[in-house]
Amino acid sequence: MHGFIRIPNWWILQEAGKLTVYERAVLLVLMAHRNGKTGLCCPSLSIIAKEAGISRRQVIRAITDMESNRTITVVHTPNKANRYQVPSFEG
Repeated sequence: MHGFIRIPNWWILQEAGKLTVYERAVLLVLMAHRNGKTGLCCPSLSIIAKEAGISRRQVIRAITDMESNRTITVVHTPNKANRYQVPSFEG
């Protein structure tokens, strides 16, 4: 993984404040793993926890809450890892 994430100031000022610290950390990790072509990302819960610096349980709680408030979409596929659709500010 290399590069950087572009997040507009308006989103940081208006929307990020609606998220908990844990949700923001998880969202940044998901955005860093986002596939530019598909818009999806699929890091494991353990990877998200490690990169966000929080527990796996906190990751699960943050993902559940962000899915509920429609910050992210979780694509559930039987017998496969979840995939996540996260906000895109490109183009």
